[in-house]
Amino acid sequence: MADPLRVLVVDTISLTAYGLSYLLDENQFIILPEQARSCTEARAHCGHYAPDILVLPRELANPYPEAVIGRFYQDFPNIRIILVDGNGDDIQWSHLVSLGIAGYLRRSDSPEIWQRCFRVLAEGGVYVGESAANRLPVNQAIADNHTPGQLAERDVKLLQLLAIGLNNEEIASELSLSKHTVKNSLTTLYKQLGVQTRSQAIAWGIQAGILEE
Repeated sequence: MADPLRVLVVDTISLTAYGLSYLLDENQFIILPEQARSCTEARAHCGHYAPDILVLPRELANPYPEAVIGRFYQDFPNIRIILVDGNGDDIQWSHLVSLGIAGYLRRSDSPEIWQRCFRVLAEGGVYVGESAANRLPVNQAIADNHTPGQLAERDVKLLQLLAIGLNNEEIASELSLSKHTVKNSLTTLYKQLGVQTRSQAIAWGIQAGILEE
C-alpha cells in the first residue's frame, strides 16, 4: 500500500483542517498538524514538511493568485494545489489551469464533492468540479483538428464521466472495466485529443460540443 499523502491546509481558521480530518481516509491522507494562516507560513511549512497537497484559499492568494500559485510551484515543483474559492463567480480559471492547479473547490461544496476531489488527486488526476468546468481554456487548434464524430461511443462516455469528477476506480465500476483498462483508455484518449490532463480533456469536450457548459 502506498504511503498516505501529506496534506497542508492554509486557512485563517481551523475549520477546514478539522473537517478534512473527518472526511478523508487516514490510510490515504494525513492532515499535517501545523496549519498555515498565510502564504508566508505555508511556504515555511512546505519547506519543513514537504506536503504532497496544499489546500489554499483563494482569498489568501489575492490580489494576484496567479503569481502566488506560480511561486509555490517554483519553490516546490512536486506539490499539488487545491484552490478553495468562496463562490467562483469571477475566477480566471484559464490562468490557474495554465499554472497547473490540481483541484478546485468551493467552500459551499458538499462533503461528497470534497472527498471526490481528494480521491481524484490520489490517483494522479485533476479535479475541477462542475462549477468550474465551463470556464476551462481550450486550444482552438486542438478542437478544430478533432471532431466529435471521430470519437468512439466509449470515449464520449469517458469524457462525460471525467466531467462529473469520477476517479479511475469509479469510472471502472460505471463501465464494468478494470482500473488498468480505464487507465490505458484514458491515456489513449488524451493522445487522440492532443491533451495531457483531465482538465484539458474536459475543456476539449466542451469546445467540441460533447459536454454541456
